[in-house]
Amino acid sequence: MSYTYTVQSSVRQKDILLLTLVPQIGERTMRFSPGQYATIGFKRHGRPTPMRCFSIISTPRSGVLQFAMRIRGRFTATAAELQPGEEVRIQGPFGEFTVDSTYDERLVCFAGGIGITPFMSIIRDATERKLPIPITLLFSNRSAANIPFYDELRLLAEQNPHLRIRFYCSEGASEQSPSFVAGTITTDDIAQLTDRAYRGSTYFVCGPRGFSKHIQRTLQAHRVHESRILSESFTQSHSLLIGSRLSVRSLTYGLSAAALALGFGFFMVLDLKQTLPKLVRAQTPAASNTNSTNSTSSTSTANNSAAATGSVDQNTSTTPSQTQTYQAPVSSVS
Repeated sequence: MSYTYTVQSSVRQKDILLLTLVPQIGERTMRFSPGQYATIGFKRHGRPTPMRCFSIISTPRSGVLQFAMRIRGRFTATAAELQPGEEVRIQGPFGEFTVDSTYDERLVCFAGGIGITPFMSIIRDATERKLPIPITLLFSNRSAANIPFYDELRLLAEQNPHLRIRFYCSEGASEQSPSFVAGTITTDDIAQLTDRAYRGSTYFVCGPRGFSKHIQRTLQAHRVHESRILSESFTQSHSLLIGSRLSVRSLTYGLSAAALALGFGFFMVLDLKQTLPKLVRAQTPAASNTNSTNSTSSTSTANNSAAATGSVDQNTSTTPSQTQTYQAPVSSVS
């Protein structure tokens, strides 16, 4: 679905752009689930830009669409120039990087850098709605001086008793706190934060491709089923989001579609089994008539041939009497 929104604000915080959009008066608003993403595009110098994918960081109840993007490349640099009141094209929502309340009883989230964006919507929504679901966030960054949404995340952790956050900094942690760890996420960290119950959680992974693959391999090594691992990876330009999920919801949709296709095929076979004999019987008299016609034609041809042969034989039988030696009639002399 396509929508038209208007820029409410465009705020740049270091190298992060926070873009807030509001629906135009009388226009439709896009409904989405926390964790999904949308494609956005706009016009520059009268020409439309390409559409790019970004996670939605606002909540469905907020009434706005909010995106956060690291300013790298031409598209994000141009987006940073958007002014309030300018129009933005929206398509979506997309993705299944969402919480299934009937299946996901405990969340362990792994974010790398700007990969925190889909988690912002999920954590904001859970805090706003006071959801009792336990959430553990392991957030990895290069340095403590450049952690996106650091202040808000700490505030959300204070407001939500079910939320635990641990920050990892590969270049060292500048703050001495249990929530700060110098280095990267290790297997022991995951085991400690999940109470070594790997199979009792659903794991959400979002960040650069190398980061996501490392976390997924670690989880799979501890026999976490692939249906419990949801991942989305950014390309180097951070403009494209690639997501995958095998959830109860998507599995149900898939099985329903397969069952529908099988049922349709079954009834088609039944119809064919009932229809084919009728078609055969309907064609049989025509074949008989054709055979009888061919037979009559053959008989007529045979008779004509026989008649022609008979006439030839008759002429042949008279020919000898015509070729006999002539004898003059005997007459008496008186």
